[in-house]
Amino acid sequence: MEISAAAKFFCRKYMQNIAIFAVIIGLLSTHKALAEKQKDFDHDFEEFNVQPGGQEHSKERELNGVVCKFTYVAQGGTNEKWIITLTESAGMKKYYCSVSRPERNSYLFFMKFKLEIQGAKLGMGDASGAAGKPLKSEEYKVDHGKESGTVTSVEGKFQSQLTSVVIDAKGVKEEL
Repeated sequence: MEISAAAKFFCRKYMQNIAIFAVIIGLLSTHKALAEKQKDFDHDFEEFNVQPGGQEHSKERELNGVVCKFTYVAQGGTNEKWIITLTESAGMKKYYCSVSRPERNSYLFFMKFKLEIQGAKLGMGDASGAAGKPLKSEEYKVDHGKESGTVTSVEGKFQSQLTSVVIDAKGVKEEL
C-alpha cells in the first residue's frame, strides 16, 4: 500500500510539531529547575569605580545582617570598574563575599586593601593579582574573628597587583 503525498506531508508536519512541543517542554522544565535552584541563593552586588589618587575609599554591601566591606588605597591611571558581591546560600547560612575586576587585569597600583565580613565567621579568604594568579601567601593575611574576618594586604610585602579578593564564611547563629 502506497502512502499519498498529502499523507506524508501531514505525517511530517505532525512529527515536526511533536518535536517542537518536546523541545518547549524541555526548555520549560530547565527554566523551572533553574528558578528553583536560584531560590537557594540570595545575592547583592554592585558595580563601582575603584578610584586612584592615594586616598582611602570603601565600598560595602549588606545582606540579611551580614556586611561585606572593601577598603583600599590605589594609585595610577583613572577609575576602573569593579564588582562587589555578597551571596548567601539559603538554608546553609554560608556567605560568599568578593570584590573583583571583571576584565581580569587592573592597571592600578594598590597601596593596600582589606576585605572584611561582619556578622559571619570567616572560613577561607584568598586574593589574586595580575592575570588572576593567586597572590603569594606572604603578600596578604587572613584573620579569623568570632563573628567576622578579614583578608588584608601585608605592608612591605604586597606587590600592588590586585584583581580579586574573596571570603567564604558561615553565618553566626543567634541564641534566643
